[in-house]
Amino acid sequence: MLNFPVVIGTSGHIVGGTLIAIFLGPYATIISQTIILVIQAFLFSDGGITALGANVFNMGVVSALSYYVYTAIRMGVHGKEGLITATSIASWASTVLGAVACGFELGVSSTFQPYGGVAMTVPIMALWHALIGLGEAFITSSIVTYTVKVRPDLLELEKLAPHVR
Repeated sequence: MLNFPVVIGTSGHIVGGTLIAIFLGPYATIISQTIILVIQAFLFSDGGITALGANVFNMGVVSALSYYVYTAIRMGVHGKEGLITATSIASWASTVLGAVACGFELGVSSTFQPYGGVAMTVPIMALWHALIGLGEAFITSSIVTYTVKVRPDLLELEKLAPHVR
Protein backbone atom coordinates (compact mmCIF):
# COMPACT_ATOMS: atom_id res chain seq x y z
CA MET A 1 0.00 0.00 0.00
CA LEU A 2 2.99 2.28 -0.44
CA ASN A 3 1.84 4.12 -3.57
CA PHE A 4 3.75 6.35 -5.99
CA PRO A 5 1.60 8.67 -8.17
CA VAL A 6 2.11 7.85 -11.85
CA VAL A 7 -0.49 9.25 -14.26
CA ILE A 8 -3.89 10.92 -13.85
CA GLY A 9 -5.29 9.15 -10.80
CA THR A 10 -3.13 6.04 -11.05
CA SER A 11 -0.26 4.86 -8.92
CA GLY A 12 2.55 2.38 -8.85
CA HIS A 13 3.71 0.30 -5.93
CA ILE A 14 5.73 -2.67 -4.81
CA VAL A 15 3.71 -5.84 -5.47
CA GLY A 16 5.61 -8.71 -3.83
CA GLY A 17 4.11 -11.37 -6.09
CA THR A 18 7.42 -12.72 -7.32
CA LEU A 19 8.50 -13.27 -3.72
CA ILE A 20 5.39 -15.37 -3.10
CA ALA A 21 5.88 -17.21 -6.39
CA ILE A 22 9.47 -18.15 -5.58
CA PHE A 23 8.45 -19.66 -2.25
CA LEU A 24 5.03 -21.16 -3.04
CA GLY A 25 4.57 -21.32 -6.82
CA PRO A 26 2.24 -19.62 -9.29
CA TYR A 27 -1.11 -20.96 -8.08
CA ALA A 28 -0.52 -19.87 -4.50
CA THR A 29 0.60 -16.48 -5.83
CA ILE A 30 -2.70 -15.88 -7.60
CA ILE A 31 -4.66 -16.92 -4.51
CA SER A 32 -2.49 -14.85 -2.14
CA GLN A 33 -2.48 -11.75 -4.33
CA THR A 34 -6.25 -11.97 -4.76
CA ILE A 35 -6.75 -12.12 -0.99
CA ILE A 36 -4.36 -9.20 -0.48
CA LEU A 37 -6.09 -7.09 -3.15
CA VAL A 38 -9.57 -7.86 -1.78
CA ILE A 39 -8.45 -6.79 1.71
CA GLN A 40 -6.87 -3.63 0.31
CA ALA A 41 -9.98 -2.76 -1.71
CA PHE A 42 -12.62 -3.49 0.94
CA LEU A 43 -10.85 -2.55 4.17
CA PHE A 44 -8.48 0.20 3.08
CA SER A 45 -10.17 1.58 -0.07
CA ASP A 46 -6.87 1.09 -1.90
CA GLY A 47 -7.20 0.04 -5.53
CA GLY A 48 -10.98 0.19 -5.56
CA ILE A 49 -13.66 -2.43 -5.91
CA THR A 50 -14.44 -1.63 -9.55
CA ALA A 51 -10.77 -2.16 -10.50
CA LEU A 52 -10.43 -5.38 -8.50
CA GLY A 53 -10.59 -7.74 -11.49
CA ALA A 54 -7.98 -5.78 -13.42
CA ASN A 55 -5.77 -5.54 -10.33
CA VAL A 56 -6.00 -9.30 -9.74
CA PHE A 57 -4.94 -9.91 -13.34
CA ASN A 58 -2.20 -7.26 -13.41
CA MET A 59 -0.70 -8.04 -10.01
CA GLY A 60 -1.85 -11.60 -9.29
CA VAL A 61 -1.71 -13.44 -12.58
CA VAL A 62 1.28 -11.52 -13.98
CA SER A 63 3.15 -12.03 -10.68
CA ALA A 64 2.39 -15.73 -10.92
CA LEU A 65 3.90 -15.82 -14.40
CA SER A 66 7.13 -14.40 -12.97
CA TYR A 67 7.64 -17.87 -11.44
CA TYR A 68 8.36 -19.20 -14.93
CA VAL A 69 10.82 -16.39 -15.66
CA TYR A 70 12.56 -17.21 -12.38
CA THR A 71 12.72 -20.98 -13.01
CA ALA A 72 13.89 -20.54 -16.62
CA ILE A 73 16.80 -18.35 -15.53
CA ARG A 74 17.64 -20.70 -12.62
CA MET A 75 17.93 -23.59 -15.08
CA GLY A 76 20.62 -21.71 -17.00
CA VAL A 77 22.48 -19.94 -14.20
CA HIS A 78 23.31 -21.80 -10.99
CA GLY A 79 24.67 -20.87 -7.59
CA LYS A 80 24.17 -17.72 -5.56
CA GLU A 81 24.66 -15.49 -8.60
CA GLY A 82 21.96 -17.38 -10.48
CA LEU A 83 19.59 -17.06 -7.55
CA ILE A 84 20.08 -13.30 -7.28
CA THR A 85 19.95 -12.81 -11.06
CA ALA A 86 16.79 -14.89 -11.49
CA THR A 87 15.06 -13.24 -8.55
CA SER A 88 15.97 -9.73 -9.65
CA ILE A 89 14.99 -10.17 -13.29
CA ALA A 90 11.72 -11.97 -12.47
CA SER A 91 10.76 -9.29 -9.91
CA TRP A 92 11.56 -6.44 -12.27
CA ALA A 93 9.80 -8.10 -15.21
CA SER A 94 6.71 -8.82 -13.13
CA THR A 95 6.43 -5.19 -12.10
CA VAL A 96 6.91 -3.84 -15.62
CA LEU A 97 4.67 -6.39 -17.36
CA GLY A 98 1.86 -5.82 -14.85
CA ALA A 99 2.18 -2.08 -15.46
CA VAL A 100 2.10 -2.51 -19.24
CA ALA A 101 -1.09 -4.57 -18.92
CA CYS A 102 -2.57 -1.85 -16.70
CA GLY A 103 -1.43 0.84 -19.13
CA PHE A 104 -3.19 -0.95 -21.96
CA GLU A 105 -6.40 -1.34 -19.94
CA LEU A 106 -6.34 2.33 -18.98
CA GLY A 107 -5.46 3.44 -22.49
CA VAL A 108 -8.44 1.76 -24.11
CA SER A 109 -10.82 3.27 -21.56
CA SER A 110 -12.78 6.39 -22.43
CA THR A 111 -11.20 8.25 -19.50
CA PHE A 112 -7.77 8.35 -21.13
CA GLN A 113 -8.83 8.79 -24.76
CA PRO A 114 -8.62 12.61 -24.58
CA TYR A 115 -5.02 12.29 -23.36
CA GLY A 116 -3.81 10.01 -26.15
CA GLY A 117 -5.05 6.62 -24.97
CA VAL A 118 -2.68 3.67 -25.14
CA ALA A 119 0.02 5.79 -26.81
CA MET A 120 0.25 7.79 -23.59
CA THR A 121 -0.64 5.31 -20.83
CA VAL A 122 1.53 2.33 -21.77
CA PRO A 123 4.86 4.22 -22.07
CA ILE A 124 4.25 6.22 -18.88
CA MET A 125 3.24 3.16 -16.86
CA ALA A 126 6.17 1.14 -18.26
CA LEU A 127 8.72 3.89 -17.59
CA TRP A 128 7.68 4.58 -14.01
CA HIS A 129 7.32 0.91 -13.20
CA ALA A 130 10.74 0.16 -14.69
CA LEU A 131 12.08 2.39 -11.91
CA ILE A 132 9.74 0.95 -9.27
CA GLY A 133 10.76 -2.52 -10.48
CA LEU A 134 14.36 -1.81 -9.52
CA GLY A 135 13.20 -1.33 -5.94
CA GLU A 136 11.06 -4.45 -6.15
CA ALA A 137 14.03 -6.43 -7.50
CA PHE A 138 16.31 -5.18 -4.73
CA ILE A 139 13.82 -5.93 -1.95
CA THR A 140 12.85 -9.35 -3.30
CA SER A 141 16.42 -10.48 -3.98
CA SER A 142 17.49 -9.23 -0.54
CA ILE A 143 14.76 -11.27 1.17
CA VAL A 144 15.53 -14.38 -0.89
CA THR A 145 19.29 -14.03 -0.25
CA TYR A 146 18.71 -13.64 3.48
CA THR A 147 16.36 -16.64 3.50
CA VAL A 148 19.04 -18.77 1.83
CA LYS A 149 21.40 -17.87 4.68
CA VAL A 150 19.01 -18.57 7.56
CA ARG A 151 16.43 -21.06 6.20
CA PRO A 152 17.39 -22.43 2.78
CA ASP A 153 14.83 -25.21 3.21
CA LEU A 154 12.05 -22.67 2.65
CA LEU A 155 13.03 -22.39 -1.01
CA GLU A 156 12.56 -26.13 -1.33
CA LEU A 157 8.88 -26.10 -0.32
CA GLU A 158 6.58 -27.90 -2.71
CA LYS A 159 5.25 -25.39 -5.22
CA LEU A 160 1.62 -25.11 -6.25
CA ALA A 161 2.20 -25.32 -9.97
CA PRO A 162 0.98 -27.35 -12.93
CA HIS A 163 2.83 -30.59 -13.36
CA VAL A 164 4.74 -30.75 -16.61
CA ARG A 165 4.87 -34.20 -18.18
